[in-house]
Amino acid sequence: MLPQGTPTSSRLSNLVNFQMDARLTGLADSIGATYTRYADDITYSVARNRMRSQHAVIAQNSKTLERISVGSNHYNWEKMCVLTLLQATRTILRDYGYRLHYRRTLHIRRRHQRQLVTGLVVNDGVGLPRETRRRLRAVEHRLATGGRASLTEAQLAGWKALQHMIETQRN
Repeated sequence: MLPQGTPTSSRLSNLVNFQMDARLTGLADSIGATYTRYADDITYSVARNRMRSQHAVIAQNSKTLERISVGSNHYNWEKMCVLTLLQATRTILRDYGYRLHYRRTLHIRRRHQRQLVTGLVVNDGVGLPRETRRRLRAVEHRLATGGRASLTEAQLAGWKALQHMIETQRN
């Protein structure tokens, strides 16, 4: 048994969850969403203009999707997509011995809300949260003026490298 956090952990997780990822990707594709997973964080991204019609979801061969979609006609289409994703995801995860944490970690974010995934804001591209950027500027200022800072220069350099990498990927 390997300890958590080793360099091999993410690779092993990907190997173990390959079939689950394939099923969840198919689920997302059925309504025009994108599925991503980082360790145990699952994210569905749905662009409103990519959302498929209700008939496309009902026509899928998956019994789970048919059962959920047919019984959910009283919801508007957007709510139905979310309900479909949640219920079908719960069913698929259960097949692999996992469960969703509805109360603690389930977040549904609309376009006008800050969408935070694994500590990064992903609304219109990937970026560090505003609080983090402000904290880094404050640390940089304190180090430059000879004050006490909460990070060392080496730690700040690491954060700046992360910020540069994220900004380079966005542009």
